[in-house]
Amino acid sequence: MLATHIQIDICFMIMIFIIYLNVRKSNNYSFDNKILSFLMILVIFVLFFDALGWFFDKRVWDYSEIVLYFVDIIYFSLSCIIAFFWMIFVYIKLYGNMDMGKLKWAFLAVPLTLFLILNITTPFRKLIFYVEDYTYVRGSMFALQTIINFGYLIASSIIAMIQRKKEIYQSKKDECLYLALFPILPIIGGVLQIFEYDLNVLWPAASLSLLLIYINMSNEQISLDALTGLNNRGRFVKYINSAARNLKCGKRLYLFMMDIDDFKNINDTYGHNTGDEALIKTSEILKKFFSLKHSFISRYGGDEFAVVISLNDDTQADRVIKEMDKFVESYNENITSGYNLSLSIGYSYTQGKDFDLEKLIAEADENMYKEKRIHKRI
Repeated sequence: MLATHIQIDICFMIMIFIIYLNVRKSNNYSFDNKILSFLMILVIFVLFFDALGWFFDKRVWDYSEIVLYFVDIIYFSLSCIIAFFWMIFVYIKLYGNMDMGKLKWAFLAVPLTLFLILNITTPFRKLIFYVEDYTYVRGSMFALQTIINFGYLIASSIIAMIQRKKEIYQSKKDECLYLALFPILPIIGGVLQIFEYDLNVLWPAASLSLLLIYINMSNEQISLDALTGLNNRGRFVKYINSAARNLKCGKRLYLFMMDIDDFKNINDTYGHNTGDEALIKTSEILKKFFSLKHSFISRYGGDEFAVVISLNDDTQADRVIKEMDKFVESYNENITSGYNLSLSIGYSYTQGKDFDLEKLIAEADENMYKEKRIHKRI
């Protein structure tokens, strides 16, 4: 049984390490990817110390009790730290930042801090666990670490489900759902291990959940433009077809097509690296401008971008373009890059009936080029 427990931990350590290497090789250095990589490292360590705990338990030699205390203190500390950082990962994945406020994060860290203090002092107080006759024994407050771990995991699921209700697009709803479902396997494994200590299922279950998260994130990457990080053309086509089919009666789905004015001149004058920089800056502008408008943003191809958004009428669509122009002007004032960014924007809309994507794109493109001709005359 002992050898089996250790072999299981080693197998899952290898699996998580392989996933970690793949995440590092993806060249995606986003904040959420960094947190995920950090979580994987923590899980590898917790599996390692779990294996050590099984190895030293009931092993009689001069310093085995001291070693067992050391190993289990680190193991339980890592367990709670992982649960806390999972909550951070979910928040960043959903909102793109940690702008909840330092006081709120500090408040959320109180249970973790309390547990770490109790856990570190457990050789003297025997609250979380203790070692008796060279054997690990659960302490009177052992349940506290389970409550805190499960609390962080359940809180992250609640955050994801609340955000899912706010999202209006299916792709975002799906992302919220798989983040919300992550804790199911670890919680089931944890409950089983509480009632049957000799079962080694908690961290293997958590490792499987991490594998599922990695698979989902990899599928996301397939649908993203490598340069800008926006949705690519393939995902745009899938999305707008789905959005048009599910459009409620009386609603309008608007397609904004836009491209960078004088993009060829930027490339010819400053070089292709600067051209790539202009594309990245444009994607950042679009993300910031449309961040609160429940929109779908994609790089359609070359220097052309597509935005899908639900609006009431053309008056709102015209207002979006005017506000967008002002936003780009403001961006140019704060950035010194040797060139000014300018976008030509055209739109079309569908109400879902007899939806024809090619016609919708052609109409938006035609309006965009009308705008571009006006820009050139100016």
